[in-house]
Amino acid sequence: LGTNPKAVDSDGDTYGDLAEINNDYNPTGAGKLSQNKNLGSYLNTTFNLSLLYPVSWKRTIASTDDSIMLTAPDNQFIQVLVQPNTDREAIVDWYKKTFEAETIPSDQLLTAADWQGVRSPDGLSAYLTNKDKSYIFTVTYNLGSQRTLNYKNLFELILRSLKLTA
Repeated sequence: LGTNPKAVDSDGDTYGDLAEINNDYNPTGAGKLSQNKNLGSYLNTTFNLSLLYPVSWKRTIASTDDSIMLTAPDNQFIQVLVQPNTDREAIVDWYKKTFEAETIPSDQLLTAADWQGVRSPDGLSAYLTNKDKSYIFTVTYNLGSQRTLNYKNLFELILRSLKLTA
């Protein structure tokens, strides 16, 4: 994102970079995170979703618009997949049925203004549904052949920035 890896506060505004990112502020200057020149905005009008992503990453979009893959230079990637929620189930019910889970710990539940979600136990996937429950959106961080999460904070940023509008 253009931050200084050797500094806690790249722009010298007395707020740490990670705190700024986690609160939707630009860690390299004034304004909101969306104003960071190293982030782009992806808009998918087919499924009414938008998100922020690192512009230096390769962006691959399926011809049917139901998948976007954001690939880092080291080939780790974050993917968003869209599938119909045929029965228009609440995400908790869908998750329990799909993964044969009896209960879901509260720390796996996610909420945003325009979606509800459940995080996988390993934290590398999130399953979301939009307000009208017409689709399931799966957001997954794939490590590829590596064993280190190099982009955990970027995964969280992408997930927090994801908007699902009607």
